[in-house]
Amino acid sequence: MPEMVLPLRTMSWHTVCSSTSVGAEPTSNAEAEAVKNMSRIGILEAAAAVFGERGYDTASTNEILARAGLTRGALYHHFPSKESIAAAVLEAQGEALVVPDQPVKLQAVIDLTLAFSVRLQTDMVLRASVRLAVEQSSFSTSAQAPYNQSITLVEDSPACR
Repeated sequence: MPEMVLPLRTMSWHTVCSSTSVGAEPTSNAEAEAVKNMSRIGILEAAAAVFGERGYDTASTNEILARAGLTRGALYHHFPSKESIAAAVLEAQGEALVVPDQPVKLQAVIDLTLAFSVRLQTDMVLRASVRLAVEQSSFSTSAQAPYNQSITLVEDSPACR
């Protein structure tokens, strides 16, 4: 069985905020960076939920913000547009592709596919990235990019040589 990859969110708000009191400003650069990363992850997870349910064209930044519970300023601090949010969600496919070390190339591809399909069942961001890649919409990023990335990853992987 292939090694499973951790989902996009590996920390919780509780973990990030446990060392500071509620409403308090972060006391260190590490805490500030953690809060910043969590707001970005929160936006991506909210966007994934909206894109997954409604598709790119009918999704709105207002709905993403409502789900994330963040301000418009926080959204634009991380992403200049809805398209840039979708592009970041689409990148989740690349993060999910980890070629397992197998002596036989075919087995590595089978294990990669199995791990990807298992992760699709529980990872909302990954499911939304697949929807963005396959649906016909005004989202201008090439739908071929994730597939080309997969091919290149398998071809260039030391596990598959």
